[in-house]
Amino acid sequence: MPPLSPKGETHRRPSPAVHPRLLYLAALALGLLSMNLTRQALKEGEKARASVPVVVASTPLAAGKTLTSEDVRIALYPPGLVPEGAIPSLEQVVGRRLASAAGRGEPITASRLVSRRPPEGFRDVAVSADGAEALQPGELADIMVVDGDPATPPKILAEGRLVVSVEDREGERIVVLRLRAEEARAVAEAMARGRLVVVASGAPN
Repeated sequence: MPPLSPKGETHRRPSPAVHPRLLYLAALALGLLSMNLTRQALKEGEKARASVPVVVASTPLAAGKTLTSEDVRIALYPPGLVPEGAIPSLEQVVGRRLASAAGRGEPITASRLVSRRPPEGFRDVAVSADGAEALQPGELADIMVVDGDPATPPKILAEGRLVVSVEDREGERIVVLRLRAEEARAVAEAMARGRLVVVASGAPN
């Protein structure tokens, strides 16, 4: 208990004074910490601004897959490492179909997607053919005609052509192939004289 003065008053001991040098050092340390945090935040901001958004696969994806928002995500690439044909936004790929398989984290470039429009010199042709049920959009297929003579070998009309889609139309399996103009004419003529057959020939590189 604190001692009493002659008049019965209680005396309190004065608090020890903080040395000014300690206050200075503490203020200096806080200032340096604040400066470093600010510098780090600025560097992170500059890094983010310098990075380029690129759509990549969130999970391994098979050729022919129609992409959803769960299949892809945005990754930030340094400007010098952005792959050719890179796509910067998810909206540009969701709903599109993969022309070739993609591994987890691989960029989804324009060349990996089935083009909405055929390139010059090609057209998309719907064909009723045996073997269509075994095909998947995005892979490659050969198409041939088989006439009624078993001794006559099948005639190949087109090789390694992109399967754009496989559809059911009125109970019939239809395959849409991306063919050159002359191949499309040959297929149309062959449909009138024989049976068409399609077989998978692999996936695009």
